[in-house]
Amino acid sequence: MKNISISDKFSFNRFLMLAKREIISNKRLFTMELAVIAGLILMGEAFIAWGAGPNAADLEPAKGIIYYSDRQVAFIIGIVGVIGFSILTNVAASLVCSGLSNKKGRINNFMAVGTPAEKYLVNFLIYDVFFIIFFLAVWIGIDYLRVLYVNVRYPIEGVSVLSMAKEIEWQVSLMGVAALVFFQAFYTLVSAFSPKWAFFKGFGLSYAINLLSIPYCMIFSFLFFDLHPSINYAVVITAGLAFCFAIAMHLLAYFRYTETDII
Repeated sequence: MKNISISDKFSFNRFLMLAKREIISNKRLFTMELAVIAGLILMGEAFIAWGAGPNAADLEPAKGIIYYSDRQVAFIIGIVGVIGFSILTNVAASLVCSGLSNKKGRINNFMAVGTPAEKYLVNFLIYDVFFIIFFLAVWIGIDYLRVLYVNVRYPIEGVSVLSMAKEIEWQVSLMGVAALVFFQAFYTLVSAFSPKWAFFKGFGLSYAINLLSIPYCMIFSFLFFDLHPSINYAVVITAGLAFCFAIAMHLLAYFRYTETDII
């Protein structure tokens, strides 16, 4: 096998070896986590579709008209899914540096062949990127199965969550993405400084910060109404600041990760 030496330069081959090592060594844990995510999505979607779905009275045509739309079910699934998605992304981000929560994990991380940048990137892609892609893929897939069932089972047209998401204004979508990136970076930063129980620590810290920020938000809200800026301008500026803070927090998390001691 070709020897790969450690250097300050990023090596894609070494990065792939680190990723393969991480996945194989935590295969059972990752499988369990992904199964739990898929199971919760399936149960949640099935329960909402059953509870808010059409009944016999809804589908009895009165004068040839059916007074029922699947948009209501899709809307409820969308709201619940967004809440679950936000919780998942924060929990996953808090696990980026979970391998450093004990001495054994720190030794294992230190003994792995690779630069700190490669090791950090592996964890970042697994917890901050892959889990998001997996959640969205499973959610969309299960929801389309629900739509297919509605189309076959009932004399109405099923509505998917994805089709309703396309109707959302770009301002709302931009703020949603900015909030996702910001809070992911925040929980990743908490994980880097305190890997053990990082999610609960981050949740408590964010709650305290939110309470302290209320007076400042009130002041800025008065300034907002005094200056009468454009809503689009305010959304773009806010999202831009969120992205900038997210980048800064990821950089801080990375430098903290590189300074972690074995003991």
